Amino acid sequence: MKPLRTILILALALLPATTCGCAPGSGELADKWDRARLAGFNEFRNNQFDQAIAHYREAIEAAQAIGPKDRRVPLTSNELARVFLAKSDFQSAADAYKDALTELSQLKPDFGHDPELLAANCQALDGLANSLNKLGQTSDAEHYYQDALAQAKANKLGQQLRTITFDYRSFLRQHGENARADTITEQTESERTKVEPLPISEDN
Repeated sequence: MKPLRTILILALALLPATTCGCAPGSGELADKWDRARLAGFNEFRNNQFDQAIAHYREAIEAAQAIGPKDRRVPLTSNELARVFLAKSDFQSAADAYKDALTELSQLKPDFGHDPELLAANCQALDGLANSLNKLGQTSDAEHYYQDALAQAKANKLGQQLRTITFDYRSFLRQHGENARADTITEQTESERTKVEPLPISEDN
């Protein structure tokens, strides 16, 4: 199994700092957001978590200054949460993921028709579930895993479906529910093959 920090770095790498699909914003603020976000990613990659957090917070402030409903805000909140998760600051990770979910909910109705935002919502739900599990809040964690899985299926988000299935299955096995973990894999296999050809690997 890949170390958690490696998985989180790969997740962040899928969101390059200069091509997030965001609409153009106020030029200077957009540039500030872009620079701070890239600096945050680079610091995170070098295990400089506190510096990464500071840069991501700066990026969020710049995005909020562009507009309270700017799509950069929840996307960057998700990235900040991943740094907290890698740092094992699970409460701060949970809080940041909750912020991202609140910010995403404010982007409706566009949110419901935008693949990037739908994916970000699934990532926030899954990340929140992972954080709550680490905090020992297993009932709430399972609720968010199930919500994330349902939304990934409904919106045919193949990569998110694969990641959430792996995380939820690992959660169930951690708590001794191997039969349910196997059932989750079987139930999502047919859904997954409709949206992507990659197998759900045990050594993901």
